Amino acid sequence: MISKCNDNDRDELLANLSRHLSKELIQVKIPNSRVRKLYKDRQNNFYCVFVGKKRWHGFYTSMLDGLSINDSTKVFLIAGILDADALVTDVYSGSFHKIFMNPSLLGNSNKHNQLDFMLIVNGDTATIRESPDIKLQRIFSYKSQSAMFA
Repeated sequence: MISKCNDNDRDELLANLSRHLSKELIQVKIPNSRVRKLYKDRQNNFYCVFVGKKRWHGFYTSMLDGLSINDSTKVFLIAGILDADALVTDVYSGSFHKIFMNPSLLGNSNKHNQLDFMLIVNGDTATIRESPDIKLQRIFSYKSQSAMFA
């Protein structure tokens, strides 16, 4: 069985993403939620950050509340896909504004109040299976240090 990614994997992705974008990413506190997947930069761009060893991800509906409260106009999806065998994480980015404006594109939320989505990777492009017109591009890869201890 493959273990889930943990806070160390997310922290490593955030550090590498901040370095790649040359921006400080600040966690957005969502009222009544412990979700650590929503960040913003000083220019008020928002980043929904996911990392996993598989291509399935869950977007908490509380993140929509966090984006609404902050009157978000630029929302990016960042997905890190960890290859634990090669110890490499590929990082993909694309606009998430369409899903923010119309979350039903991902279907109905599950019992954990998540909207599930699956990424289909083909070369440097990842497509959201549930909304195939939304595409992400690989922006960089990094050698994962935290995966060595998984």
